[in-house]
This record gives sequence, structure tokens and C-alpha cells, in this order.
Amino acid sequence: SYAEYGKQWYQRRVRGFLIQNIVRLEQEEGRKFVYEGDALSENVMDKWILSYTHSLIEFVEVEMAAYRLYTVVPRLIQFIENLTNWYVRLNRPRIRGEMGLEECEASVNTLFSVLLTMIRLMAPFTPFLTETMYQNLKQAIHPKFFSGEDDSIHFLMLPKFNSGKIDREGTK
Repeated sequence: SYAEYGKQWYQRRVRGFLIQNIVRLEQEEGRKFVYEGDALSENVMDKWILSYTHSLIEFVEVEMAAYRLYTVVPRLIQFIENLTNWYVRLNRPRIRGEMGLEECEASVNTLFSVLLTMIRLMAPFTPFLTETMYQNLKQAIHPKFFSGEDDSIHFLMLPKFNSGKIDREGTK
């Protein structure tokens, strides 16, 4: 099932990799990682995954408005596969800090942003899984991003896409 797939993916890939590298970054730099929004990274992979993420947001918005919910879950699964099999795999050295502090911070921030957006999109379909994921990620989000309704992923609105971040040619 989709929920079981998501749970296994989260436990193996996200918690084990992202959190591990955030902890490593915090220990090496002696300061707490705080997500403060999308980084303005010039890295081509960061631009690609952010473009792909905004394309997904646009797709989900259109499909949900037309009540074609059955098209959303397969696209979310495809997104998860591309995130883990392309972005994370090709950026492991950056995320682990092997290419310098600036590249490490940019890649971790980008991955954090994408995961936060993704779980907000997944919330209507996998409420318990996304709530667990959100509670884990929420600890690293700067308070300025909350409007007082941050206790649950289900209190947050679905994200809006930014057409300026979508590279129609690059996400094909």
C-alpha cells in the first residue's frame, strides 16, 4: 500500500540520511541547523529538484481542483522515486559536506525544503505518516514560518506553486 511504502521510505531514507547529516553538520559547525526557507542555490541539481517540486505542486493543485485525486498518488510516488534515486543519490557528497560547508548547507536546506513541501502535499492521502514526518522536521523550522497554527501538518495549507521556479524544459 502507499502508506506502507511511504513509511518504509521515510524510515530508511529520510530519517536515516537527512537527520544524520543535519546532526553531523551541527556537530561540525557548533550551531543548530535552522531551516529559513528556500536557499538561492546556483547548483543545477538544486534548481532541478526545486523546479520539479513546483511542477508537482502545480499538478496536485490542478488535479485536486478537478477532483481527479486518483492521479495524484502515482505522481507523488514518482516524485519520491526521483527525489531519492536522482537528487539524493547524486548529491550525497554535497549533503555529507565533502564539497565544502556552503555546498553542504545549500543541499541540506534544499532537501529539507523539498521534504517539507512533499509531506504537505501527501498529508491528505497519508495523514498519520505525514504527521510523524512533520513533527520530526518541525523542530528545525525557524519560528517566523509559523502563523500559530503549526501544531499539526493538517493545520497547514497546501503549498502554492511558483511558476518562476519551474523550468519547463529542465523537468521533462
